[in-house]
Amino acid sequence: MLKNFENIPVELPVDEVLKRMGYNRHLTGISQEQANKITYYMNEGYKICMPAGRLERTGIAERGDGYVRLENGYLIESGSVCKLLADSRECVLLGARADFGILQAIDEFIADKNGVAALIYDAVASEVVDAALTWMTRRLGQEVSRLGLRPTKMRYSAGYGDFPLENQRIFYEVLKLAELGVTLSENFIFSPEKTVTALLGLE
Repeated sequence: MLKNFENIPVELPVDEVLKRMGYNRHLTGISQEQANKITYYMNEGYKICMPAGRLERTGIAERGDGYVRLENGYLIESGSVCKLLADSRECVLLGARADFGILQAIDEFIADKNGVAALIYDAVASEVVDAALTWMTRRLGQEVSRLGLRPTKMRYSAGYGDFPLENQRIFYEVLKLAELGVTLSENFIFSPEKTVTALLGLE
């Protein structure tokens, strides 16, 4: 069953946002005024990020040399994914996107030549959406623990290793991301760009 999550309640991942912007507290020196400005924009961006996500569980119908076929009919050809799902009974597909409000704000900052704010908002959107996947994974783990199952320690995204980006089509179709306002280009790129997907297994 497809599960839908609105305004996923993740905390602002401050350290991750700072790392994404290249900040190192041991090497990067900034004034108090700069620190205050960064904190302000981080908090303001976080308020309008409001990530939404979807999750779908499906059984594994067939395993072969370098591929798995899901019970929903989709074929995944990837040695890395096969390894991830080696001990799994099910495969879970997840997807999340940032609210369009923060994306509009980034465009407005760029138009106003406020590069600092645009950079911070962009980093916040990226890290909050990634945190949304982690939140969904943890919630799933709580739900399936009573069944003696647990999510794999890692998740895998299309575009990494031997899991080609074209597999974004599977996530797009299975999770019905169009209903969240997401589109998929001919080159398998999501719009809005602050959309992330991944799969994991239930062992």
